[in-house]
Amino acid sequence: MAPDRRKDWKEFIQALYEKKGLSKVIPVFYPPASRQAIDECSKRLGVVFPDELASLLFQTNGVSERVPTTAGEIDSGYFLFSVERILEINTSVRTQPSDYTMPLDCLLFFAEDGFGDYFGFAVVKGQVPHSRIYFWNHEDDSRLAIASSLEYFVENWLLGKIKV
Repeated sequence: MAPDRRKDWKEFIQALYEKKGLSKVIPVFYPPASRQAIDECSKRLGVVFPDELASLLFQTNGVSERVPTTAGEIDSGYFLFSVERILEINTSVRTQPSDYTMPLDCLLFFAEDGFGDYFGFAVVKGQVPHSRIYFWNHEDDSRLAIASSLEYFVENWLLGKIKV
């Protein structure tokens, strides 16, 4: 998994915030994830990260949002998970016993909607076979394909074109 230097994810995401007029919402980019951190997460989850997700993480280890208030900025949470959060969330949903959900090791979650539902790539035998993004609803255990790629998801989620 070589870093993809063709896509400047930070510039792309920053431009989307500006395009939507989200001037009151400040994207926060983190120092790049190391190859070691991504490889360790991949190994522990038993999933080879898709190139586009690895490329994003090599540029910024997650993206969160801050909102200015009269008392200062408040953190409104992650938009895109860091490697550490990817490991934490995926490990948690895969190991918590549940009587009402199908196994969740068939998805690699990398983002959430803020209400306990997650977005992820399909996983088959430890590989991500295609770029489609799925939405998992924790209330009814439904899984819905909502985007053709990570780039499409990021753009259309930020612009409010994807509704879940």
